[in-house]
Amino acid sequence: MEAKIPLEKLGQFEAIFRGRQKTIWSNSPLKSESWSSDINNYLRRNIDNLIQGIKLAQDTIASLTQLLKITEPLETLYDLERLQPAVAHILDAPSRI
Repeated sequence: MEAKIPLEKLGQFEAIFRGRQKTIWSNSPLKSESWSSDINNYLRRNIDNLIQGIKLAQDTIASLTQLLKITEPLETLYDLERLQPAVAHILDAPSRI
């Protein structure tokens, strides 16, 4: 029963799936031209950099929550912005402490 409604809604896109109705992507250059290996390599490197950045951010958040004994999860940009003054204070503190 629950699957019936999404399947009925999917039917409204039949003309697109069968190519009888144009979409904004119909004339996309990505569809008609293959990507060069240079573009593919460039995108792959940047996606890999993004993945590494996300992992680094996750590791940093885990370390900070442990260091600062934070019990609430840090999940949003707002949560991180609230944490920024504490991090700035730690960085400004003399290293001898």
